[in-house]
Amino acid sequence: MASSFINDKAAEIIAAANSGNDQALKAAFNEAILESSGSPAQALADLTEAVNQQKGR
Repeated sequence: MASSFINDKAAEIIAAANSGNDQALKAAFNEAILESSGSPAQALADLTEAVNQQKGR
């Protein structure tokens, strides 16, 4: 299960993507990867999982 930080970033990513805000999308991805306690690969995997869960996939 993803941390609340990752879940929050996933929600930001979804909102930015839905609104077409490329800058906010990039910022949310960058922040999630840079501030994650794990590797960038793990942060991306966690984000992917959280986005999929929030979108019901």
